[in-house]
Amino acid sequence: MKWFKRILALLLVVAVGAAALLATSYYLIRRTPSWYRPQAMNSQEMEAAANRAFNKVAAIHNMADESAALESSSQWSRDHGQSPASRPSVQPITVTFTQDELTAFILRWSTLNSDRVETYISGPQFALRDGQIIFGGQISELGQFGALHVEPSLDDAGLLHLDIAEIRAGQLRVPRSLVESRLTKVRATLQQWLPEWQRTAKIDAGGANNEAVKAAMTELLLNTLGEKPSQPFFFMPIGDRKTVPVKLTHVKIADGSITLTVEPLRGADRKTALDSIREPYGTPTAQNQ
Repeated sequence: MKWFKRILALLLVVAVGAAALLATSYYLIRRTPSWYRPQAMNSQEMEAAANRAFNKVAAIHNMADESAALESSSQWSRDHGQSPASRPSVQPITVTFTQDELTAFILRWSTLNSDRVETYISGPQFALRDGQIIFGGQISELGQFGALHVEPSLDDAGLLHLDIAEIRAGQLRVPRSLVESRLTKVRATLQQWLPEWQRTAKIDAGGANNEAVKAAMTELLLNTLGEKPSQPFFFMPIGDRKTVPVKLTHVKIADGSITLTVEPLRGADRKTALDSIREPYGTPTAQNQ
């Protein structure tokens, strides 16, 4: 009977260990990290931070708008047999956002769109530390806090990497394998929508159409989920129907802030952007043009 007692003892140890693991996991999953303080700013501070963020975004808008207007004016002159007026080119712009500014900005936006946003998340907040953008909030479907840790970088070829470093439920780190089935469904849905947007995407000196924007942002999300690099192009809305592409050339995260350098997307780069957008997703050159 000794062997039987030993087996029972072993099973008891395993059971106790499993119970301790479950208890620890439950404890961690119900807790929120120390950086998550959605009510840390009062309403006046929140409004001031949101305005600062808006003004910095507006500066990028203005840079993109000025570049598009200058290029369109030059093209009009050439089309009408005139020599374009000599004007200085639009220079890149560097802006720094604090995590409070990003949080205030997203909170203002989510408040204006609460009927849609709160279906998924409430109390959203950003944190910037250890080279990561951390975005978290109360996940409506789960009824608890969740966070995504992303590490942005530009490689030597200028391609943008948005590496998912961690997924957390409370303070518990969630293995990628546990959410892979959901991510697979998201990828499948996006890849169904993508070809039509790619087919009708257009970018010229006047800006990009909605299909180009949707296709580019969908590819960025697919590449992020698939751990692949993307072209560092983004789109700035500067009117009701006008969206101008810009290029990210530098990104740096310090504790509490992120610094970005953005430049206008001109001729050759604009063609590269459109070719990249139209390339069937998954081909070898789609992420590396």
